[in-house]
Amino acid sequence: MYALISALEKKGTIGLVPRREMEDILFQAGLEQGDCPEMALEIGKVLGINFVLFGRITKKVGRIETNVSLLDVQDGRVIKSWVQMFAGREDIMARIPSFAEELSDAILNGAHLAVPSAASAVQETQSQVAIENLRAKSKEETN
Repeated sequence: MYALISALEKKGTIGLVPRREMEDILFQAGLEQGDCPEMALEIGKVLGINFVLFGRITKKVGRIETNVSLLDVQDGRVIKSWVQMFAGREDIMARIPSFAEELSDAILNGAHLAVPSAASAVQETQSQVAIENLRAKSKEETN
């Protein structure tokens, strides 16, 4: 997130709510950041902002998986979602500028890529999950 914030601030085309200010307002409102579209919509309204980037970042064996969505607060719609895998810090630093560009373009162009509402955004986000290198192992292996 810090690399993304830095890249967006350097680009200077969109305004960001300072992280400390956002956290203070959310704490006072009793809200927490997360990967739920309904909560992101409520957060956007409390903060008085136009867009919210929300989702989750998971560290898995040697990889960092991000699953984030951009919510248009006024329309209450997820307008774009991204699932990306990073090999490590160097990979993040190399790829974040292009992601910042794509995110900025989505915000500036209002790229409404059609998710009907915040209520159904959960289903849409779940259907966009990319699975790589899936392996299964039973707890009790029988021979």
